[in-house]
Amino acid sequence: MKLGNSCLAAGKKAKKGSVTVLLVFLFSALTTLTGAFISHARSLALEAEVEALGRLWASSVLGGYDRLLLERYGLFAYYGTPERVDAELAELASYSLSGSRYVRMEAPEASIFGYSIGSSEAFRRQMKETALPTVIQTVQGGNEWGAARPGEGAGDGASGYPAGPAQEMAEILSLTTRVSEREIVNERILSDLPSRGQGSYGSDPERFRYRSGVLGIVETGTDAFLECCYARSRFGTAVQPRADSFLRYEGEYLLCGRPSDRENFYGAQAAILAVRGLLNTAYLETDPAMQEKLLEAAELLAPGAGAPAMKEALTAAWALAESLNDYQLLLHGKKVPFRKDEASWAVRITAVINGTTGGYYDPGNEEGEEYGDYLFALLYLVSGDTRILRIMDLVEIDMKANCYRDFRLADYYTGLDFRIVVNGREHHFTDRYD
Repeated sequence: MKLGNSCLAAGKKAKKGSVTVLLVFLFSALTTLTGAFISHARSLALEAEVEALGRLWASSVLGGYDRLLLERYGLFAYYGTPERVDAELAELASYSLSGSRYVRMEAPEASIFGYSIGSSEAFRRQMKETALPTVIQTVQGGNEWGAARPGEGAGDGASGYPAGPAQEMAEILSLTTRVSEREIVNERILSDLPSRGQGSYGSDPERFRYRSGVLGIVETGTDAFLECCYARSRFGTAVQPRADSFLRYEGEYLLCGRPSDRENFYGAQAAILAVRGLLNTAYLETDPAMQEKLLEAAELLAPGAGAPAMKEALTAAWALAESLNDYQLLLHGKKVPFRKDEASWAVRITAVINGTTGGYYDPGNEEGEEYGDYLFALLYLVSGDTRILRIMDLVEIDMKANCYRDFRLADYYTGLDFRIVVNGREHHFTDRYD
C-alpha cells in the first residue's frame, strides 16, 4: 500500500515537472517572438522615419536656392558641388538620427549633375514656370521689354535719341556717337558662355530629342512663344535699356548673339529694315492707288519703253525710303503697323523723286507695333536651341556683372538624387523644384 502511494506521488511530481518545462518553453518562445516583433516594429518605424526624413533633407537642400537669381530672373536654383551637397546631407542625417543607439548609417551619396541649370532643358523647364504669368500680358499687349526686372526704371523710352523732323537720315542710321560701345572682350568669359559650350553641362538627353508630328509642332511653337515672353519680360532693348545691364541692347543680343552692343544694334537694324522693306514693297505692289502713282511718275521720268523699268526702280526706292522712315519712328518709340494703309504711309513719292528724304516724318499712327514688337517677332524666328542658349548667356553675363564675378549657370542646380544606407537597407530619394 505504501509502495503504491509512493509511485502515485512520484507520478504527480513528474507531471508537474513536465508542465513546468512546457511553460518555460512557451514563455521563452513568447519572449523571443515578442522581441522579434519589437525589433521588426522598430525596423519598420526606423524605415518610415528615414523615408520621411530623407524627403525633408532633400527639401532642405533645395531650400538653399539663390535669392538674387530668383529675384532677377525668377529661377529656382541652388549653388552646389557633389562634395558640398554630400556634406550637407550627412550633417542633416547625423543630426536627425543621432539620438537613436540602434542606427547604423553610411554617409549619404548625392548625384546632382543631371539637374544643372547650365543644361538648356533644365533651364527651359524653370523658365516656363516663370514665363507663364507673362503670356497673358503679352497677348493683351501690356508686357513691355524688361517689365519683370525688379527695382529698375523703364528707361528713357528712346535711349537718348533726339526726336524731330530736322534730323538727317544718315545720322539716325549711323549713330556713331550714340550707339553703346560696350563689348565683352574677355575671352575666358566668352568661351564659358552657354552658347559657346552649347548648353551641354550635365546629362541632357532631351536636348537632342526630335519632336515630330502635329504634337511636336505644337510643343515647339509653345516653347518658342514662352521663351519670347520670358525674354521680353526680363531683358531690355536699344529703345528701353535696363538700368544695370552690362550689354545695353539685350534684345538685340538675343537676335544677333554678338559680344558687342554695336554689332548687335546694327544687326537688329538690318533685320528690321529687311522686314519693313519686304512689307512696304508688298504694299506698293498690291495697292491700286500706289500702283497708279508709281506708273504716273515712271511715265513722267522715262516715257515710252523705259517706263516699266523706271516703275520697278521707283518701287524699290520708295519702299526703301519708307523703311528708313519706319526705322526712325521705331527708334523714337513710335508705332509702325506691320500692314500699312494710306493713312500710315509716311513718305510721299515726290520726296523720293526729288531726293528730299532727310529727317523723318511721323504720320501719328495710333495703332501698330513698336520697336519691341518687331524684335519679339524676329526673335520668334530664331531657332529654339539658339534662342534659349542666348537667353542663358544674358542671365550669366548679368549675374557676373551685378552679383557674383565667378557666376556660372553650370554651378547651379534645380534638383538632386541621393542614396543613404541605414541598418543595411538602402533608401533612394529624388526631388526638384519643377
